[in-house]
Amino acid sequence: GPAIRRLDRQISGFRIPTSRDPRVVLRQLETGVDLYCDVTLTHVRSSSRAAVAANVLESRLIAKAVKDGRSEEDGRADAMRVMAGAADVESAVMLEELDAVVRTVAADNAVAGVFLAAAPEVAVTTLRAADSPSGAALRRFLNRHGHRGYRELCMRDPSWADDPNGLGTMMQAMLQAALDPADRGPVSRESPAPASSSVRLLARLAQGGARGREHTKSKMALMAHALKRGYRHLGELLAGAGRLPDADLVFFFDRTELTRVVDSDDLTDLVERALQRREALAYQDALEFEDVSVGRPTPRVLRRPCAAADGEIVGRPASRGVVEGPVRVAKSIHEARAVQRGEILVAPVTDVGWTPYFTVIAALVTDIGSSVSHGAVVAREYGLPCVVNTLVGTQVLQTGDRVRVDGDHGVVTRLEPTAS
Repeated sequence: GPAIRRLDRQISGFRIPTSRDPRVVLRQLETGVDLYCDVTLTHVRSSSRAAVAANVLESRLIAKAVKDGRSEEDGRADAMRVMAGAADVESAVMLEELDAVVRTVAADNAVAGVFLAAAPEVAVTTLRAADSPSGAALRRFLNRHGHRGYRELCMRDPSWADDPNGLGTMMQAMLQAALDPADRGPVSRESPAPASSSVRLLARLAQGGARGREHTKSKMALMAHALKRGYRHLGELLAGAGRLPDADLVFFFDRTELTRVVDSDDLTDLVERALQRREALAYQDALEFEDVSVGRPTPRVLRRPCAAADGEIVGRPASRGVVEGPVRVAKSIHEARAVQRGEILVAPVTDVGWTPYFTVIAALVTDIGSSVSHGAVVAREYGLPCVVNTLVGTQVLQTGDRVRVDGDHGVVTRLEPTAS
């Protein structure tokens, strides 16, 4: 809508700071943060519209299923089937374009061999500079999607354009899969029942909502990308002037403190506090919290819950299809780097930084998520069976377990190990 078109103009008008004066840089970044808040509000509204449309569609089809003597799960499955096919979902297009780059590399045995043999960072940096079809394809991809990445709204995590190691690691896994002639494994699908005209209209609204949500999320990431580069520049200036011990520490101050870091004569206490925050980060990253908290969130006591008596974990259907395979539990993108062709990825939640692995895996299972969450939307457009909101998937399942993922009904079933 008009708000999104206005954001396009505003974001393109924001210039990443290049001044050598930290005060000037900080003033420019404060203006950028105000703009980022506007972008965030537009995305929240876009997400709400997407959720409303999907929920109305789901409620309608659940009611119909129950009326026809079927279950609520059948109604949810019907909703997922008719929501698939949201053409031009930005994150799915992004994945197709990165996959095309990888396939261009795979088409030339010599280039593919060099890419796989190099360290990930060297592989991407060399390919990016290469005067070749695959080099040109990678440059086009980064021009359009280089602002995306893992934990893309975290100011300290670099975007793909600035993270050749992270991008290279994923591209090597994708290339290995592209060179493997085996497919992802048989995916069986239930045939969708014909939909009424009113359901088709609701489906179009839900698809449009998913498309809009992914578009505004990309705008948020684009603005975050500019701020990341700006704050990194500020950190380098402050470290160069001896005001900080290293540039990375800039990410461990709040905005009020940064004003003092730029202006104050005595930084000892501020710097010490920032160093302690950075030291505490690894411990904080390991904590787990309830999905919904009232007041101050407190870490939950980690208990290993048991799966249902019949070996089933019940979540929500998010993308149709049934597939069997070995599990790969990954609680972070770094653990996901070990994923092998045909495995079923089980993760707490996925953002766009996980998406490249969708070309490698056979199915996706997440602890949290909804029918319009990023992983669900891209899984549908990529024909990948997906179950979200299992709540306990990463705790109950272990890497190497063999499971059946039923994306039609939102059920993950642990299978008995096959005799060797």
